[in-house]
Amino acid sequence: MAVRRCALTWPLALLSLAASSTAQEPAVIGADAERGLLGPVLGDLRPDGAKVWVRLGEGRTARRTLFEDGAPRSRGPLSPRPDADGTAVLELERLRPGVDYRVLLEVEGQPDLEVTFTTPRPHAEVTAARAVFGSCASHDRFEAQPIWTAMGAAAPDALVLLGDTPYIDSTELTRQRRRYREFWSIPELRPVAASVPVYATWDDHDFATNDQVGAQPGRERSRRAFIEYHPQPSFGDGERGIYTSFRRGPMEVFLVDTRWFGDEEGFGAPDSGQTSLLGAVQRERLIAAVSASDAAVKVLACGMVWNGAVRPGKRDCWWTWRHERDAVFAAFGAAKVKGLVLVGGDVHRPRIIRHGDAEEHLGYAPVEFVSSPLANHPIASAAAPHPGLVWDASAESVALVLEVTVEKGTPTVVGRMIGPKGEVLRTHVVDPEDLGF
Repeated sequence: MAVRRCALTWPLALLSLAASSTAQEPAVIGADAERGLLGPVLGDLRPDGAKVWVRLGEGRTARRTLFEDGAPRSRGPLSPRPDADGTAVLELERLRPGVDYRVLLEVEGQPDLEVTFTTPRPHAEVTAARAVFGSCASHDRFEAQPIWTAMGAAAPDALVLLGDTPYIDSTELTRQRRRYREFWSIPELRPVAASVPVYATWDDHDFATNDQVGAQPGRERSRRAFIEYHPQPSFGDGERGIYTSFRRGPMEVFLVDTRWFGDEEGFGAPDSGQTSLLGAVQRERLIAAVSASDAAVKVLACGMVWNGAVRPGKRDCWWTWRHERDAVFAAFGAAKVKGLVLVGGDVHRPRIIRHGDAEEHLGYAPVEFVSSPLANHPIASAAAPHPGLVWDASAESVALVLEVTVEKGTPTVVGRMIGPKGEVLRTHVVDPEDLGF
């Protein structure tokens, strides 16, 4: 693996804060509940920079020190900015690739916070990458969540949250913020998020309510809270949605927003009656970015599943918008995109599905890994048949470890579904033909 024990890093001069504190909110769970000190959470780790999230709380400041290869590089104060619930995002630039960094945060009257990480080497120099994926973590139903420890023990280069992380079921800003504070207080999650860069998208329960897409009342508040509580590389087009992407050596992950734009635009001919799930802007950007990527493997990850084998009556899956999914695949096929892997969540059942129906559009049959739930009850009715079903299980705590290695230009993709003790429930090696090689 190229990157290990990532941690909070800050550049010499370019330290910008994106923070806030508004809330007259109930106390949060965790050791610092009364004043809401949370984090740090590492995100957007690159060879030359990173972002780090922390919640200091209103009226609280910290002193930060950056160490590079063990030597102090810079010192200074850190304060939250108003109007973001006491949170701050430290934007770190001008870092050096392959270098060890440590950031020390000293908060008066509180234990010191610390993040350590190694910046990744340039992508062209890296031949292996590993990421962990998961969705659906209920801290109401599952107070203990050892799956996070198991994910950290897999030594990933990135941790990807696929949504319902957390369950919020409201677009009211006070509740949104409170639920995120509770989520980042999960004891098993905190040390992992401080050492492995975290990337995220949302699903129905953190976007709005169950199974919903599109113009839900108050969705702009959901987006605001998501931005306040995640150190992402970017958030949609800057005004709408939260889609983003990141690269780790031979693997590029595209986090697709399958909630914000749903059913807002028509698709195809005006009289087709078809609607779009992605919206034209996101769809065109996704096609362009994936088609231009020189990563050996391109992972398309979202909260929804990419198939239609779901519980009866469930509309919010890609099969409802199959016309758009097929059009995107056809565009990739025209651009001769190889190495496509699909990842989904949401359905409370880990599954592996081979999409033979996509072969006519792509020229090969991509594999989908469904990683759900991290901590929630399995749904028996979601064990729906699918002609390409490779594996299905009933589990209440599972995560996907996806590993990509490249040798002589050909990638090997291995997906492992792991349980809360790190036990391997299923290993699937993707056939090179199902990657277009």
